[in-house]
Amino acid sequence: MLPSGRELKTKTLMKYAAVRVQTILALIVAAFAVLPAHAQLAPPNDAGVTMGHIHLAVKDVEAQKRFWTTTMAALPYKTGRYR
Repeated sequence: MLPSGRELKTKTLMKYAAVRVQTILALIVAAFAVLPAHAQLAPPNDAGVTMGHIHLAVKDVEAQKRFWTTTMAALPYKTGRYR
């Protein structure tokens, strides 16, 4: 037996509602994904400066280590297999 016109209309409306709910949920997830993450930074020093962490892609690793440890007074440490 074929579904009546009313049953087809109800099924169509239910599918439409499900797609709308999925779209709204996807937009909510996307909105949370682009919100800025709040970092837990160290307290500022006497000059009012604080810094989190940075990622570097350098050619001369030893020169960068010397710069950061001597000029910037940074302390090197190892996390896992990375230094």
